[in-house]
Amino acid sequence: MNNKEFYKIFIKIGLPIVLSQVLMSSLNFIDTLMIGSISEAAVAAVGAASRIFFIFIVCIFGIYSAGGIFTSQYWGVKNLKALHQILGIMMIFGMGLAVIMLILTLLFPVQIMSMFSDDALVISYGVDYLRILSPSFIFSAISFLYAYASRSIHMTQYPLYISMVSLSLNTFLNYILIHGYLGMPTLGVRGVAIATLIARVVEFILFIVLIFVLREHPLRARIDELFSFSKLQMINFIKKGTSVFLNESSWVIGQAVFYIAYGILGTQALSSVQVALTLADIFVSLFTGISTACGVMIGNALGRNEVDIAKNLAYRFTKISLIAAISVTVIMSGLAFLIPKVYTSFSVGTSHMAVITTLVIAMYQIPKMYNYVAVVGILRSGGDTFFCMLIDLIGVWGMGIPMAFYAAIVLKLPVYGVVAFAFSEEIIKSILYLLRIRRDKWMNNLI
Repeated sequence: MNNKEFYKIFIKIGLPIVLSQVLMSSLNFIDTLMIGSISEAAVAAVGAASRIFFIFIVCIFGIYSAGGIFTSQYWGVKNLKALHQILGIMMIFGMGLAVIMLILTLLFPVQIMSMFSDDALVISYGVDYLRILSPSFIFSAISFLYAYASRSIHMTQYPLYISMVSLSLNTFLNYILIHGYLGMPTLGVRGVAIATLIARVVEFILFIVLIFVLREHPLRARIDELFSFSKLQMINFIKKGTSVFLNESSWVIGQAVFYIAYGILGTQALSSVQVALTLADIFVSLFTGISTACGVMIGNALGRNEVDIAKNLAYRFTKISLIAAISVTVIMSGLAFLIPKVYTSFSVGTSHMAVITTLVIAMYQIPKMYNYVAVVGILRSGGDTFFCMLIDLIGVWGMGIPMAFYAAIVLKLPVYGVVAFAFSEEIIKSILYLLRIRRDKWMNNLI
């Protein structure tokens, strides 16, 4: 594959996903930014409660990216029947997860928020947020399914358009509901939750209209076609998908446990971390696009048994991810100094803490984002899911989490010191992933 052809496909697949993910991440950023005008407690509450939705998003990404391993390869050989059957399997597991999360957030919101903070006001805000937003799990499960599946078939522009509508609506509703503009009641944190819920419902409706109005859409399938999968397909999905799901779920639960460590340091620490992570999430969107394009292109190549092309693509994307990560570190470091001007309700101490925390996280973007592309884009596309799960489990639970609590409880470091300890496992993982990619064992044709 020559450079012209490579970048043509890369931009076609990757650019719409980058823009779509930036818009999706911007929903959380806008929530944090607008709620920042209320108080530090409100920012801490929305940040902590959002961790629960982040857990859902990453876990369902684990399910759908497991399906993406198969859908990319089936699309490579244009086997639509099998692609639809895998879509049906993905839907079953995605909706199952959504129902579980809905029940947990409706029945146990106080217990959930109490894990992150002992501040009564933070808990109260967070409980309101969780209860209002909980129905969005159901709608998001379907929306995300078709968004992820669209990537495998190179139709990434439609999720981008839908994300643009969703972001615009969410921003407008935040504006009128948080402070009570245009005759609406002043709802504060509850207004943020209502705005986000409405945006998710509209997003769901637009995806359904898109898939079932466009008759030639490759993802359009009858219910009986979706659920006509064989026992063997289900077994293969579970076999490969279990490692991916455990990888993603253990990683994201680990991120929530990190948040508990930060919460030990108080509301100011939680607010600072929320601001820093929200900014970082926007840049993660770039690597979501890179890794998705990488996974689709390598998956398509492996589905056609073009092993040499797949190996060449892996090396190209490794270079791209490293260059992009260095650029993000520089940009994010510069933006860190704007935090005091943006979050005007923060005290001087909290603003200072948020700036340093953001700088620390920016420094770790190089190994962290390389790891993202290596796992999601390269290794998983070849079915090397167990290795990825093993390294992430050891890194997060064997190194990162113990070091974070040691830094918080024993060393009593400020939050940016705890973050530095927590993120240090990314360096070790990046070395191991690089060595794995240099070998050819990860490249497998799964169909």
